[in-house]
Amino acid sequence: MKAKNQNSQKIDIIRNVFPYWAASVVVISLIFFFMGDIRGVYSTILGSVVSLLGLRQLAEDQYVILMQKNRKRVFISFLFRLGLYAIPIIISLKYVNYFKFWVILICLFKSQVIFIIQELIFNYKSYKQRMDKDG
Repeated sequence: MKAKNQNSQKIDIIRNVFPYWAASVVVISLIFFFMGDIRGVYSTILGSVVSLLGLRQLAEDQYVILMQKNRKRVFISFLFRLGLYAIPIIISLKYVNYFKFWVILICLFKSQVIFIIQELIFNYKSYKQRMDKDG
């Protein structure tokens, strides 16, 4: 039972970010689609998917560092994540007719920005509750 609970802790980050991530992908893609820019749609989807995969890897690394106290594997995982982020950048530079480099760069870090904003809001609410309770 313990392993199942630990596994759910690792994917809670993705579960919390996913609805906002999906909404942003749909909105940005629709904006590009109605502007008649299919390259923007392709770039949004490519950058966003890799962003979510990178956030998943980051969540696993966070779990390994904080819960399992295992720091040995994190450096290799960090290099893997850098390689993962490099793939859409290389694709956008190689296939300029199909992808927009700047859109991919913006979308690559969308999941992380959503996660940071969620954490800031949660921590602010928690801080405010403690201050109200303490006086």
